[in-house]
Amino acid sequence: MPNGFRQARARAQVLHYVAVALLWLPAGILLAWLLLSEMWLPALGVALLLVVSGCLLWWSRARSSAQAGLDCQRLFDQHPLALWLVDSDLSIRRTNAKARALSGGAQYLTGLFNPIYRGMLETAISDARSGVDAAAPHEMRLALDDRAVNVLIRSLPEAGADMLMVAAVDLSLERQAKALQDVSDRQLHELASRLPQVFWIYDVARGRMEYISPRYESLVGRSAEAMLANPEDWMQSLVPEDRQWVQAMVQRGDRVHQETELEYRIRRPDGSLRWIKDSAYPITDAEGRSIKVAGIMTDVTDSRNQRQRLWHLAHHDQLTDLANRVLLRQQLRKWLDDGRHGVILLWDLDRFKNINDTLGHQVGDQILQQQATRLKETFGQEWMVARPGGDEFVLARCGDISEQALEDLLGQLRQIIIEPIMLDGDSHYLTASVGVVRFPEQGDDPEELLRRVDVAMYAAKTAGRDSVRTYSVDLVGPELDVVRMENRLRTALDNDEFLLHFQPQFAISPPRMSAVEALIRWRRDDELVSPGQFIPLLEETSLIRQVGRWVIDAALAQLAQWHKTWPRLSMAVNLSAQQFEDEGLEDYIAERLEHYGIAGEFLEIELTESTLVREPVRATGFFQKLRQYGVRMAVDDFGTGYSSLAHLHQFAPQVLKLDQRFVQSMSDDPKAAVIVRNVIAMAHGLGMEVVAEGVEDAQPLALLKDMGCDWVQGYYLSRPVPADKLAPEAALARLSAVSNAAVPSR
Repeated sequence: MPNGFRQARARAQVLHYVAVALLWLPAGILLAWLLLSEMWLPALGVALLLVVSGCLLWWSRARSSAQAGLDCQRLFDQHPLALWLVDSDLSIRRTNAKARALSGGAQYLTGLFNPIYRGMLETAISDARSGVDAAAPHEMRLALDDRAVNVLIRSLPEAGADMLMVAAVDLSLERQAKALQDVSDRQLHELASRLPQVFWIYDVARGRMEYISPRYESLVGRSAEAMLANPEDWMQSLVPEDRQWVQAMVQRGDRVHQETELEYRIRRPDGSLRWIKDSAYPITDAEGRSIKVAGIMTDVTDSRNQRQRLWHLAHHDQLTDLANRVLLRQQLRKWLDDGRHGVILLWDLDRFKNINDTLGHQVGDQILQQQATRLKETFGQEWMVARPGGDEFVLARCGDISEQALEDLLGQLRQIIIEPIMLDGDSHYLTASVGVVRFPEQGDDPEELLRRVDVAMYAAKTAGRDSVRTYSVDLVGPELDVVRMENRLRTALDNDEFLLHFQPQFAISPPRMSAVEALIRWRRDDELVSPGQFIPLLEETSLIRQVGRWVIDAALAQLAQWHKTWPRLSMAVNLSAQQFEDEGLEDYIAERLEHYGIAGEFLEIELTESTLVREPVRATGFFQKLRQYGVRMAVDDFGTGYSSLAHLHQFAPQVLKLDQRFVQSMSDDPKAAVIVRNVIAMAHGLGMEVVAEGVEDAQPLALLKDMGCDWVQGYYLSRPVPADKLAPEAALARLSAVSNAAVPSR
């Protein structure tokens, strides 16, 4: 019987006996005195009072016992444990609901459990009857369904001789839950052990690690047990430079109160250095107080190394591994922002192009690499050594450098440059033209300084090479600009400084964009150089051959893209007289057409009359071979220089391009209009199409339409534009407007 019942019954008995004592003891004394005094009538009243009070006390006691019994039965039935009240012969006298669900109709205690537990059951019963309390419940299995239960047996002497109370707890649900938890824990462990990250949870209140995933030991190289015992154990793996600031952040409590992301270095037991990204996320309660911190540790060494490699590639010359122009500008900017003084030396190897042209670029590259190695070994500790491009090198340093120290440096530099370079048993002797500029005295902007040291270097080159010049305003002049431009042109193609703009050509009737003309542009230091300045230099230096091939390839590549939108669009490309000296140019053009899948009829090659007259035999063979591939030929700037009907008959081009001077003067000069009209009629008579260049307003456009000109081109319709800006809609609207307007007489 539960202790609560026993205590309630004991309290009721005590109250009963106290009441009896308080009532009957005085009444008994009074009754005895009355009887001795032979006062019979009062004695009878007192006796009657004792009888009535006794009945009332008995009824009260019976009622209290009945109520206690009801409370006891209710508590017995609703108890969360399975309870059996067992008689001396082990027969089951009473059960609660939980016990009935487990009994399976058993009448005796021995029938409740699997027979293999008979010995254990008898021992537990014997101990209970002897008053020996078991140290722990006995685990047995039910006979009904072999379910595991924990059994506790106690004797109830108050309830009768040898009465037993048997209590049992069903272990099946607990064990199912534990099995599920074990499975979940194993799955989490398996998952966490296979993930490259380390997951951890920190208990703020207890000030210790609550969980750390299995990958911790392999990532950090320290035991998880040490981390669980001391939440700052991981800091022992940090390199000293990082440990100081990380420890300061942790001690301030930053990671407890806000999301943080740290990147620090650890030194593993094998000596390897690893970069760790450690992210922490506070977990708060309903009142916003941090109760835990969850975190993820990730090894980011490879990604940091990759970023470092990408940064290195973007800021260093691939051939020599010296700093490139980008890194040089950044370093100069930093020095200038910090208010530092310093000096920049820029030199260009004299006549280095001759080495590339005669010995090949491979030998030239090896010479540049040896020069870079010498420079790094000699100056790399104190100077920034850079290769902006081509055969140019830079030394830059901040700090006060006296004129004498600078002179000594230049002497040392010259000795390094002129020292012979041995390759395959051959000695190569070099000289250099050196420019010098000081900062901030001669400039407070990196680009300005680099332009000025460039000026000084080219001044040294024009002075006879193998010399030094310090920048001054007196060095700037037109002759120097030409020399500088020529040298920059030699590396412009390798540095991807050339680009194409395109000017569309339109058919007048019906209005449509029929072709585009590819026009080369040069972007030098983020500025476009006028074609009139650099194209003559390309021709003088024979660079036009290499650049001309690039123009053909780039133009055809763009045309292949445009054919997805305008499948009948043609591309016009200019050739100069010097390009005729490029043997195999016809085959190159044919190969590029095949490479981009473009039919020859969509390419038009333009040559001036002067080019045709200069080498008529070569021009004739060139025309004939390209016609085999379907390429169209055009005579550019017709009407200037060597205009001749004999030339038209000899070369038989498909297209004639009128020089813009005639077209632009038609509105004011009737004779020019007559010439244009007759040239158009003549060209049509010879089976040629006519393109009029230089259309800059509506009036000549209307005249050309009336004259039957096939195509027109000019600023009135479209300026030359980059490929992504080509939009013919506005020009077509102007053509339509002219077509609908009255044509002026001329």
